[in-house]
Amino acid sequence: MTIGFELLGFIFGYYFLKGMSLDLLGASLALAAGFMTYISVEELIPAAQIKQNLKTGLTGLILGLVCVLLICLLG
Repeated sequence: MTIGFELLGFIFGYYFLKGMSLDLLGASLALAAGFMTYISVEELIPAAQIKQNLKTGLTGLILGLVCVLLICLLG
């Protein structure tokens, strides 16, 4: 089911958005990042806490943030 939405998003993005400006592209990527952050905070972190894996979930979150910061600093 999920692959269908990804395929539709790819087709839409390829044919309808290929001539968009870089500012609009940056804004749309920022919006997608905001959605993913919301999903992580609202769904994934509480699910890890419910399963009593708080230490593992927190460690993964911290390592993920460190990786993102390193990529930003090196890129």
